[in-house]
Amino acid sequence: MSSTILTRKRRLAAACAFTVMTAVGVVEAAPVLAADKAPVAAVQEAGGKQAVTSESGKKDDKPAQPQPKPSPAGQPNTTATSSPGADTREGAREFEEDVRLSQESVPEVAAGETTSVGVTMQNPGPYLDFKITYKAPEHTTFAEAMTYWNGGANSSVPCSLNGDKTEMTCGPFQLGAAGQGVHSFKLKVDDDAPTGKLTGGSLQLVSNANPDIKSSKLPISVNVPITKAPVIESPAEGATVGQRPTFTGTGVPGATVWLNKASSGTRLGEVKVGAGGKWSISVKEDLPEGDLAVQVRHAESPGAPSETTYWSAKRNVKVEALSAPKIIKPEADSTQPSKVKFEGTADRLKGVTKVKLADKASGKEIGTYSVGSTGDVTGKWWISNSALPEFKPGKHTVTATGITADGETAASEVTFKVLADAPAPVITKPTAGSTVTGPLVKFEGTADSEKGIRKVRLADKATGKEIGTYTVGSTGDIVGKWWISNSVLPEFKPGQHTVTATGITADGETAASEVTFTVK
Repeated sequence: MSSTILTRKRRLAAACAFTVMTAVGVVEAAPVLAADKAPVAAVQEAGGKQAVTSESGKKDDKPAQPQPKPSPAGQPNTTATSSPGADTREGAREFEEDVRLSQESVPEVAAGETTSVGVTMQNPGPYLDFKITYKAPEHTTFAEAMTYWNGGANSSVPCSLNGDKTEMTCGPFQLGAAGQGVHSFKLKVDDDAPTGKLTGGSLQLVSNANPDIKSSKLPISVNVPITKAPVIESPAEGATVGQRPTFTGTGVPGATVWLNKASSGTRLGEVKVGAGGKWSISVKEDLPEGDLAVQVRHAESPGAPSETTYWSAKRNVKVEALSAPKIIKPEADSTQPSKVKFEGTADRLKGVTKVKLADKASGKEIGTYSVGSTGDVTGKWWISNSALPEFKPGKHTVTATGITADGETAASEVTFKVLADAPAPVITKPTAGSTVTGPLVKFEGTADSEKGIRKVRLADKATGKEIGTYTVGSTGDIVGKWWISNSVLPEFKPGQHTVTATGITADGETAASEVTFTVK
């Protein structure tokens, strides 16, 4: 509710009256009584005096208040009813400080239709004498030169409209001390009005005693809801789609489109409609195979989402699982240089036209690559050497997702390791092809500490079992040297063995060297 509340606060009296000046005198609306107060004294004309019934029920004779004189026929009487301060500077100050206005609610109205706008008026202060100036919100006009009070037409109050019916002035009005009620008027929304909140309107009270004294402007607005359902353009009715289909269509620019399962109301996705009126929603999780019916709706349409009024017609498709693309290179658990070559295959005959690669850990897309459709490249995809993605040293997992005209396939993945930019460690003991006396075997060697190798990891090549990790010397005559202390030498059974040595840096690992020897 928009409102204008001026600074001076007063306690509301028990009764209020809205008085309209007409050509024949004063018309006074029925008082609105506060629930927790006794009625204000009833006024009756009696021989030049008014009998005032007090709260105790006794009658007191007081001089009658003068009434306005009738104006000539057809002319509004703009003389203020006698009231303390009505035409004084003090009265003008009270008018400026005390009147309170608020728009009851923002009505919803379709383009081309007419609505009533209600404004609550409260006068905690003394009697007010005023006219009202109105400005229509954007894309609206005043439907008639008429105002209403608590639902009844103020047919005797003159109103005037400007040429394009966007401004109106009505009055005079009088609002009694402690007066309150609902003042309303009618607005017509343009046929081509945009949807959403239409603002820019206002209502302002102007003192009849002094036109320079005005209330604050009360903002006036209406809301044009979206009553037209969005349209699903693709996939076509009855089409076969993958488990992560993409639906496209048209809607109201800037509005939000919901995509739901028609059977359960489950939300499959939502998106804002583009400036050109187009929208696209891709389902992010695998749908079960089988028949699927979907509908779309503008989120801004009125009523609860469970109501069927503003949903599109159902679009029926068949969901089938499409095979995920295959990654041939790099091979799983392989070691790769920083620039990694990718290639593989996809089911081109079932509509997979592209393959999207992404880093699994971060979700960041690496690139999208076309699937061959002719000759011996049919169903094949790859990254050209000039566009190979670069990876930091360490372990990486990359996913490959097939893209069809109607959505996406499930994803496959491959994990590989990128080596650090340093040579493999050298194993100097035992020497290649040597025979050593077991079971304890001495190991030592060198590593390029200047390129960041801080440790060397030994492992049994046949089993992959780690033997141990050993520090590379960094000072004096042991710089770049590594070894196993005699107290922790590993044991080997008799026979031939191959051991690998991998350098470890802050960023990853080097390639591995190896040595084969026999234990006797």
